[in-house]
Amino acid sequence: LVANDIQLDTPHFSSNSQLRLTFSAQHSPHLDLRTRLRDGQLAAVRHYLPAHIMSPTLVRWSDRALRDGQIVQSDLILNGPLDRFPYFTKGEGTFSVTTQIRASTFAFHPDWPPLQIDQAQLVFERHQLRATLTAGRLLNSSVKARARIAHLSSLSSRLQLDITADGPTPDLSTLLQAPTLSPTIRQLAAQIQTSGTAHSEVQIHLPLRSRGNPARVNGTIHLTDTDLQLPDVRLSQMTG
Repeated sequence: LVANDIQLDTPHFSSNSQLRLTFSAQHSPHLDLRTRLRDGQLAAVRHYLPAHIMSPTLVRWSDRALRDGQIVQSDLILNGPLDRFPYFTKGEGTFSVTTQIRASTFAFHPDWPPLQIDQAQLVFERHQLRATLTAGRLLNSSVKARARIAHLSSLSSRLQLDITADGPTPDLSTLLQAPTLSPTIRQLAAQIQTSGTAHSEVQIHLPLRSRGNPARVNGTIHLTDTDLQLPDVRLSQMTG
Protein backbone atom coordinates (compact mmCIF):
# COMPACT_ATOMS: atom_id res chain seq x y z
CA LEU A 1 0.00 0.00 0.00
CA VAL A 2 1.51 3.32 -1.13
CA ALA A 3 0.22 6.87 -0.63
CA ASN A 4 2.40 9.76 -1.79
CA ASP A 5 0.41 12.85 -0.91
CA ILE A 6 -1.85 12.71 2.15
CA GLN A 7 -3.08 16.19 3.10
CA LEU A 8 -4.56 16.80 6.55
CA ASP A 9 -6.03 20.01 7.95
CA THR A 10 -7.16 20.17 11.58
CA PRO A 11 -7.98 23.04 13.96
CA HIS A 12 -4.46 22.59 15.38
CA PHE A 13 -2.19 22.12 12.32
CA SER A 14 -1.81 21.26 8.65
CA SER A 15 0.29 18.32 7.45
CA ASN A 16 1.51 16.42 4.42
CA SER A 17 2.42 12.71 4.55
CA GLN A 18 3.81 9.89 2.44
CA LEU A 19 3.56 6.25 3.46
CA ARG A 20 4.40 2.76 2.28
CA LEU A 21 2.84 -0.20 4.15
CA THR A 22 4.22 -3.64 3.30
CA PHE A 23 2.51 -6.89 4.37
CA SER A 24 4.19 -10.26 4.82
CA ALA A 25 2.85 -13.66 5.81
CA GLN A 26 5.91 -14.36 7.98
CA HIS A 27 6.46 -10.95 9.62
CA SER A 28 4.66 -7.97 11.12
CA PRO A 29 3.54 -5.28 8.64
CA HIS A 30 6.35 -2.81 7.87
CA LEU A 31 5.43 0.90 7.79
CA ASP A 32 7.49 3.69 6.27
CA LEU A 33 5.74 6.96 7.18
CA ARG A 34 7.07 10.51 6.69
CA THR A 35 4.96 13.45 7.87
CA ARG A 36 5.63 17.19 7.89
CA LEU A 37 3.42 19.34 10.09
CA ARG A 38 3.14 23.13 9.75
CA ASP A 39 1.55 26.07 11.55
CA GLY A 40 0.63 24.13 14.67
CA GLN A 41 -0.47 25.17 18.13
CA LEU A 42 1.89 23.91 20.83
CA ALA A 43 -0.85 23.71 23.47
CA ALA A 44 -2.57 21.08 21.32
CA VAL A 45 0.51 18.86 21.09
CA ARG A 46 -0.64 16.75 24.05
CA HIS A 47 -3.50 15.43 21.92
CA TYR A 48 -0.96 13.90 19.51
CA LEU A 49 1.86 12.76 21.81
CA PRO A 50 2.49 8.97 21.96
CA ALA A 51 0.84 8.73 25.40
CA HIS A 52 0.71 4.93 25.27
CA ILE A 53 4.52 4.75 25.51
CA MET A 54 4.77 7.44 28.20
CA SER A 55 4.37 6.91 31.94
CA PRO A 56 1.27 8.50 33.54
CA THR A 57 3.64 10.82 35.41
CA LEU A 58 5.14 12.04 32.16
CA VAL A 59 1.75 12.49 30.49
CA ARG A 60 0.62 14.74 33.36
CA TRP A 61 3.91 16.62 33.22
CA SER A 62 3.67 17.26 29.46
CA ASP A 63 0.09 18.51 29.83
CA ARG A 64 1.34 21.12 32.30
CA ALA A 65 4.72 21.92 30.74
CA LEU A 66 3.79 22.44 27.09
CA ARG A 67 1.88 25.68 27.00
CA ASP A 68 1.12 28.41 24.48
CA GLY A 69 3.26 28.90 21.42
CA GLN A 70 3.58 28.01 17.77
CA ILE A 71 4.95 24.99 16.00
CA VAL A 72 6.82 26.29 12.99
CA GLN A 73 7.49 22.85 11.57
CA SER A 74 7.49 19.26 12.81
CA ASP A 75 8.86 16.20 11.00
CA LEU A 76 7.83 12.64 11.93
CA ILE A 77 9.66 9.55 10.73
CA LEU A 78 8.35 6.06 11.46
CA ASN A 79 10.11 3.28 9.57
CA GLY A 80 9.99 -0.27 10.86
CA PRO A 81 7.89 -3.31 11.80
CA LEU A 82 4.75 -2.28 13.63
CA ASP A 83 5.03 -4.96 16.31
CA ARG A 84 8.30 -3.34 17.50
CA PHE A 85 7.03 0.25 17.49
CA PRO A 86 8.05 2.59 19.07
CA TYR A 87 11.25 1.35 20.70
CA PHE A 88 13.16 -0.51 17.98
CA THR A 89 15.76 -1.31 20.64
CA LYS A 90 17.73 -3.67 18.38
CA GLY A 91 17.93 -1.34 15.40
CA GLU A 92 14.88 -2.77 13.61
CA GLY A 93 13.58 0.68 12.68
CA THR A 94 13.37 4.39 13.36
CA PHE A 95 10.86 6.52 15.22
CA SER A 96 11.47 10.24 15.73
CA VAL A 97 9.61 13.54 15.85
CA THR A 98 11.62 16.76 15.42
CA THR A 99 9.75 19.99 16.12
CA GLN A 100 10.73 23.65 15.76
CA ILE A 101 8.80 25.97 18.10
CA ARG A 102 8.71 29.67 18.93
CA ALA A 103 7.00 32.15 21.27
CA SER A 104 6.25 29.52 23.87
CA THR A 105 6.30 28.87 27.62
CA PHE A 106 8.02 25.82 29.13
CA ALA A 107 6.67 25.31 32.67
CA PHE A 108 9.07 22.51 33.52
CA HIS A 109 8.24 22.32 37.25
CA PRO A 110 5.52 23.96 39.42
CA ASP A 111 8.12 25.13 41.97
CA TRP A 112 10.31 26.92 39.41
CA PRO A 113 9.58 29.91 37.17
CA PRO A 114 8.85 28.93 33.57
CA LEU A 115 11.23 29.36 30.67
CA GLN A 116 10.00 31.83 28.06
CA ILE A 117 11.00 30.40 24.70
CA ASP A 118 11.81 32.51 21.65
CA GLN A 119 13.17 29.62 19.58
CA ALA A 120 13.65 25.95 20.42
CA GLN A 121 13.77 22.44 18.99
CA LEU A 122 12.09 19.37 20.53
CA VAL A 123 13.11 15.84 19.55
CA PHE A 124 11.22 12.66 20.49
CA GLU A 125 13.35 9.68 19.53
CA ARG A 126 12.47 6.14 20.60
CA HIS A 127 12.09 6.42 24.38
CA GLN A 128 13.81 9.79 24.86
CA LEU A 129 12.87 13.46 24.75
CA ARG A 130 15.48 16.14 24.04
CA ALA A 131 15.04 19.88 23.75
CA THR A 132 17.41 22.67 22.73
CA LEU A 133 16.48 26.26 23.58
CA THR A 134 18.50 28.63 21.37
CA ALA A 135 16.93 31.86 22.62
CA GLY A 136 14.72 32.60 25.60
CA ARG A 137 14.33 34.13 29.04
CA LEU A 138 14.16 32.96 32.65
CA LEU A 139 12.85 35.72 34.91
CA ASN A 140 14.91 38.74 33.71
CA SER A 141 17.84 36.75 32.35
CA SER A 142 18.53 35.76 28.74
CA VAL A 143 19.10 32.01 28.53
CA LYS A 144 20.07 29.11 26.35
CA ALA A 145 19.26 25.61 27.55
CA ARG A 146 19.29 21.89 26.84
CA ALA A 147 16.77 19.50 28.37
CA ARG A 148 16.58 15.71 28.36
CA ILE A 149 14.28 12.98 29.68
CA ALA A 150 16.09 9.69 29.15
CA HIS A 151 13.21 7.24 29.66
CA LEU A 152 9.70 8.35 28.72
CA SER A 153 8.11 5.17 30.06
CA SER A 154 9.78 5.21 33.49
CA LEU A 155 7.70 5.95 36.58
CA SER A 156 10.76 7.70 38.04
CA SER A 157 11.34 10.00 35.07
CA ARG A 158 13.76 12.85 35.71
CA LEU A 159 14.34 16.04 33.75
CA GLN A 160 17.96 16.99 33.18
CA LEU A 161 18.17 20.70 32.41
CA ASP A 162 21.39 22.51 31.50
CA ILE A 163 20.99 26.30 31.49
CA THR A 164 23.36 29.09 30.46
CA ALA A 165 22.06 32.46 31.66
CA ASP A 166 23.14 36.10 31.57
CA GLY A 167 21.25 38.58 33.72
CA PRO A 168 20.82 40.39 37.03
CA THR A 169 22.04 38.64 40.18
CA PRO A 170 18.69 38.94 42.02
CA ASP A 171 17.40 36.27 39.62
CA LEU A 172 19.83 33.82 41.21
CA SER A 173 18.49 34.55 44.70
CA THR A 174 14.95 33.91 43.47
CA LEU A 175 15.86 30.58 41.82
CA LEU A 176 17.78 29.36 44.87
CA GLN A 177 14.63 29.73 46.99
CA ALA A 178 12.72 27.10 45.00
CA PRO A 179 10.93 24.66 47.38
CA THR A 180 12.60 21.65 45.73
CA LEU A 181 16.02 22.77 47.01
CA SER A 182 17.33 22.00 50.48
CA PRO A 183 16.18 24.21 53.41
CA THR A 184 19.78 25.31 54.01
CA ILE A 185 20.15 26.71 50.50
CA ARG A 186 16.72 28.35 50.59
CA GLN A 187 17.40 30.04 53.93
CA LEU A 188 20.79 31.33 52.77
CA ALA A 189 19.36 32.66 49.49
CA ALA A 190 16.56 34.45 51.35
CA GLN A 191 19.14 36.39 53.39
CA ILE A 192 21.25 37.51 50.43
CA GLN A 193 20.70 40.88 48.78
CA THR A 194 22.60 41.46 45.55
CA SER A 195 22.95 43.88 42.68
CA GLY A 196 25.00 43.45 39.54
CA THR A 197 25.14 40.97 36.69
CA ALA A 198 26.12 37.33 36.41
CA HIS A 199 26.91 34.67 33.82
CA SER A 200 25.67 31.33 35.14
CA GLU A 201 26.02 27.75 33.95
CA VAL A 202 23.66 25.50 35.90
CA GLN A 203 22.72 21.81 35.74
CA ILE A 204 19.36 20.91 37.30
CA HIS A 205 18.07 17.35 37.82
CA LEU A 206 14.37 17.39 38.66
CA PRO A 207 12.14 14.40 39.50
CA LEU A 208 8.82 14.68 37.68
CA ARG A 209 6.80 12.25 39.79
CA SER A 210 5.61 14.64 42.50
CA ARG A 211 6.27 17.89 44.24
CA GLY A 212 8.50 17.85 47.30
CA ASN A 213 11.11 15.44 45.92
CA PRO A 214 14.57 17.04 46.13
CA ALA A 215 16.27 18.49 43.08
CA ARG A 216 19.99 18.29 42.41
CA VAL A 217 21.61 21.55 41.31
CA ASN A 218 25.22 22.13 40.28
CA GLY A 219 26.78 25.08 38.55
CA THR A 220 29.19 27.96 38.31
CA ILE A 221 28.49 31.68 38.59
CA HIS A 222 30.69 34.44 37.17
CA LEU A 223 29.96 37.83 38.76
CA THR A 224 30.55 41.29 37.27
CA ASP A 225 30.60 44.42 39.48
CA THR A 226 28.32 42.75 41.99
CA ASP A 227 27.40 43.99 45.46
CA LEU A 228 26.43 41.32 47.99
CA GLN A 229 24.98 41.81 51.43
CA LEU A 230 24.40 39.23 54.17
CA PRO A 231 23.14 40.02 57.67
CA ASP A 232 26.71 40.57 58.97
CA VAL A 233 28.75 40.96 55.77
CA ARG A 234 28.81 43.39 52.88
CA LEU A 235 30.96 42.95 49.75
CA SER A 236 31.15 45.47 46.90
CA GLN A 237 32.05 45.42 43.21
CA MET A 238 32.92 41.75 43.09
CA THR A 239 34.11 40.31 39.77
CA GLY A 240 35.03 36.70 39.29
